[in-house]
Amino acid sequence: MKVNPSSDPDTGSDSGGVEHTANALIEAGSGDVDDRLDTIDAHNKLRKRLDEVEESERVLMDFVTMLDERTGRFAKLRNRLIQMEQREKKMKDFIKMLDDRTRHLDSNDIDISYITTLDKSNGDDGAIAEDESGSSLGQDGSLEYYPRDCYSFLALHNPFIKDNRFIFFFGVLAFLFQILLLLGLILSISNPELSSYDVIDGTDPMFPGDVEPIVKVVQGLSILVHVFFPDHCMHDLITAVNLFPIFHEAQEDDPVAGLVVSSCLRFIQSLTANYATFLLIFTSNTGKEVLLNFAAINFISRLDDSGFSSVLKGYYGSEMREKAMRVKEKRLPACITNKKHPFLRSYVVNLSTLVALIICSSVFVLIPQTKGDFLTDIFRIEVNQVNGYLFNGCYAKKEVSFFSRVGLISKRPIYQRVSDIESRTKATIAFCKKEQRWYFFLTNPDDACKAVELKQHEGYSSLSYSFDIKNTFSEPFFSKSGKTVEIEIFTEGAAIEGDGCAYNVGDGKCDHALNGAPFDYDGGDCCAATCDQPMCGIGVVDRAFDTDLDVAEDGYQNCLDPRMVDIDITLHNIIQVSYVDPESFQVKNSTPLLLRFDCDGINHLTITIQQEMEDKLETIKVEEGSKCKIVIKAGYEVDFTLVQPITIEDTTFMPTIFSGTINNATTGGELEFQVVPNCYFERLFGLIDFNTVYSGGRRRKALDWLMSDIATRNSDCDNPFFIERYAIADVYFSATYSDFDDGSSLPELPKEMTMHEGQCSWRFVTCIGGHVAELHLDNLMSSSPGIIATEIALLSELKVLDLAGSNLNGNIPTELGNLSNLEHLDLDHNKLNGTIPTELGVLSSLTWLELHHNQLSGVIPSELGMLSNVELLDLSYNQFTGS
Repeated sequence: MKVNPSSDPDTGSDSGGVEHTANALIEAGSGDVDDRLDTIDAHNKLRKRLDEVEESERVLMDFVTMLDERTGRFAKLRNRLIQMEQREKKMKDFIKMLDDRTRHLDSNDIDISYITTLDKSNGDDGAIAEDESGSSLGQDGSLEYYPRDCYSFLALHNPFIKDNRFIFFFGVLAFLFQILLLLGLILSISNPELSSYDVIDGTDPMFPGDVEPIVKVVQGLSILVHVFFPDHCMHDLITAVNLFPIFHEAQEDDPVAGLVVSSCLRFIQSLTANYATFLLIFTSNTGKEVLLNFAAINFISRLDDSGFSSVLKGYYGSEMREKAMRVKEKRLPACITNKKHPFLRSYVVNLSTLVALIICSSVFVLIPQTKGDFLTDIFRIEVNQVNGYLFNGCYAKKEVSFFSRVGLISKRPIYQRVSDIESRTKATIAFCKKEQRWYFFLTNPDDACKAVELKQHEGYSSLSYSFDIKNTFSEPFFSKSGKTVEIEIFTEGAAIEGDGCAYNVGDGKCDHALNGAPFDYDGGDCCAATCDQPMCGIGVVDRAFDTDLDVAEDGYQNCLDPRMVDIDITLHNIIQVSYVDPESFQVKNSTPLLLRFDCDGINHLTITIQQEMEDKLETIKVEEGSKCKIVIKAGYEVDFTLVQPITIEDTTFMPTIFSGTINNATTGGELEFQVVPNCYFERLFGLIDFNTVYSGGRRRKALDWLMSDIATRNSDCDNPFFIERYAIADVYFSATYSDFDDGSSLPELPKEMTMHEGQCSWRFVTCIGGHVAELHLDNLMSSSPGIIATEIALLSELKVLDLAGSNLNGNIPTELGNLSNLEHLDLDHNKLNGTIPTELGVLSSLTWLELHHNQLSGVIPSELGMLSNVELLDLSYNQFTGS
């Protein structure tokens, strides 16, 4: 047995040494028996000790194993503890978030009540209640914490410190938005030039003098509610007063400057909001408007709270949110909290506001009724009906004594016609409180209601609760019998300013103040075609043809009515004819030359022609379609140029009506013509040559026939088939006679044309959908040869054209090639000459073409071979050449 001399390194025992000794004794094998017995005994003891050591070693190993197991369990417990700490932190954050949301709900007036305890570090165990605006109040009603709004940002953050600038200017931005919105409301009410705000009463649009009784009640209640149950703008006013610091109570580190700025800006905003509230209440016509206006002001006043809430929610970053959290938990300094009697200050603010609003309400409700400063002073009416002139003119507010005004607080003013002030007959407008209407009288009644009962009124307005008559101008007016009357009312402009009220509409005199569309151009007094008074245009022309007249003559130089047509007259070569006096046998000049211009029997201009007028122009306004005549006294010769200027699509055309000499020898001293309506030129623009309109012939006859159709209105310009009607007339007159300027009489018209029936009812016309589809003018047998008018191409839907046997000559117009829908063309048995137009070859729908028995010549065009659908083609009995 070999003994290991080393000790066990793990157990730290001496078992190795014992084994070494035992082995040494056995190997020795020497000594006596006793020694051997002793050795054996020692060896046994050693064995026993060795077993004990091994048992200790086993126990020790078990202990080490147990320690390892417990160490693992400890690590697990430690990890669990870390997890629990993390969950605890999350729970604290969640509870904090819930607390923030609860505070936000409370600051927005939701019915949530709760009580917070004071900071224990301050040693104060009293309760703090939070008010509506987010401020914390102590039990005595004093403020304890900064209000949770943007103005607290201004109080606590010095803008000269870099980290505070953004949040400070955020508070300034909230103030600016509030002020700008409030000023916008105020200006939109007080200054109508900046808005389209509806004028409620009188010349001052801000305050109604009288509204419906229920609205008055709502206005009064609104003032009381605004003061005794204050909304946000009143709270801001009270808070601004309470947060202004007491300077001698201030500590060194108190933000006195910030509190002053914050309080001043809050006071300005709340004062502006209260003023806007007052304006909105007393400019409201209905109770609904009053309530809606309250909501609008309250919304604007809460912008600072909304801004703070947004910052608190982290909408503007975590840094801003942390600062808002500090504001929320920041207590007010002693220079604020040491103020005595906080409730007394609130009462003083409320009472002062109430007194101010009552005074303003009284002033702006009673003044319009007692003084009349906000009432319409003068206006003009024009009644558009028979005998309406009895009431036409300017009406001014009648002055009454101060005692009468005070004694009759609710009495409306009386308006009297200005032109009747010096006369006994006085057209008057007065209000009957019993009927709630304005009444028209031809007398000056002392009691409007009594006069209404006696049936002395001539007309009346719609129901009106407005104190000022101006508020009824947009409503209907009625005659005595109850029929609606058209009345035009003017409250500004030249018609009532200056000497405008001295003029009257429809009196036969053209008044410049009334010469406009609102007054129908002085009731027609300024134009010859519309003036119906005996003295119209008499002795009012002092200048004509750019020349001053020796005496005022007759005319209408100030006609501005756009319904009239311009006719430009230019005089050339004014020659005064001499004659021999049969008694003295001396050569003398003729008497002064008179020019007279009449239309439809109405004189438009009568002047004495002077030599200075030569080569100068005068414009005369005439009615569309009127028949005009120029008369020159015998003994004079004058060259005239008459044109009708037309402007279409920025292009001006000058169709010449006449250019030549007017004297007894050539024209009998007269020239007659009919004015073509401007709308005819507009509808025919690009289709005809305007220069040929007044040159006579078939085109002129077609236009004259259209203008003669007044009763049926089938030839009106707005008729969708106007162009086709003109084209048929032109084709008919061209086919029956090619030129009417040779003195020949116009052939007898068909009955349908003389009756001016619609073209679709004519026996020689067939229509489809209102458009001309077939035109049968065959066998007209006119005494004079006609032609085929190029205007035939304007009948774009034409399918059948039959002009056979109608004594036509001239060429076949190339414009026939534009009739893409044409199926049947019959021109046989006429005297047509020239060649066949090649354009006929493009008529792909043509199935029937008859050109026989004419005088056509030349080569038959090869393009006819393109007529793939033709069933009948007859070109016989002509003078064609070629093969």
